[in-house]
Amino acid sequence: ETEIKAFRESPESSDESEDESDEYSDSYESGSEEEVEEKGFEKVKSKSEREKDKFMKMKPEDITYGMVMKRSQDLMLLRGRKGTDKQDQVEQMKFLVKVAKTKSQMAQMIVNLIGAYFDMSSSLSLHLPIVTWKECCRTLLELMNLLQECPYITVEDTYEQDYSEEQAGPKEGQAVTISGNILGSLERIDDEWFKSLQVTDPHTEDYLERMKDEPIILAIAQKVGKYYTRTGAASVVARIALRQIEHFYYKTAAVYNAVRNLAVAEQKKAAEAEENEPKSVD
Repeated sequence: ETEIKAFRESPESSDESEDESDEYSDSYESGSEEEVEEKGFEKVKSKSEREKDKFMKMKPEDITYGMVMKRSQDLMLLRGRKGTDKQDQVEQMKFLVKVAKTKSQMAQMIVNLIGAYFDMSSSLSLHLPIVTWKECCRTLLELMNLLQECPYITVEDTYEQDYSEEQAGPKEGQAVTISGNILGSLERIDDEWFKSLQVTDPHTEDYLERMKDEPIILAIAQKVGKYYTRTGAASVVARIALRQIEHFYYKTAAVYNAVRNLAVAEQKKAAEAEENEPKSVD
């Protein structure tokens, strides 16, 4: 009754007191948040984040063949899910390539890494970022060089890879089949390059710079063609040849020679960079 009487006598002062109490409450809440930040509390990590941190901090010699396969499978199961950090997936895939225990496992991890690069595109209607596209090309060339070095490794798109953690893995040099689609990767790289040209003004320097990337596609196509020739896949070799013709048919002799000289120069540049790369000391 006393409060009601006071409100009737002076309603404005009552409103002011309520505003003051609200302000006090807000300042108390904001102060508590700032206090938490000042104390340096960290956000609680999820189970998958804790597992990732634990695995990435392990010494390479402590990682087994089965652990690499299991971690790779876990990453692939996250592909396409909402909230998945695509760049983080690429970095983890790169780590798996480095810690692979055999050449065949390294080849499988490289195939999976290429798939992670393709996921970096935000939409099917948009082309891959150029930096990512070049990394993808470099990785595919690395795979082709590895397959040439290790002819006992074959790649089949219908093969179901065993990703169980319990397996010990094959012996080095033993005939091994891995899961992957090299032809599909080549065609995707070619398509992404073409899509980037479609959205670039042909009267700009950017368009000319993008055209200089064409020899990279041709170099990859040549290596992929040699691989499928060795495995006896005549129909696949024909598809690759058709892709190569689409790049060559409109070129005059002068343009062809210029493209070829550019490709040779790029190969020499890459070879020199590899020679100058500091060697790791065991």
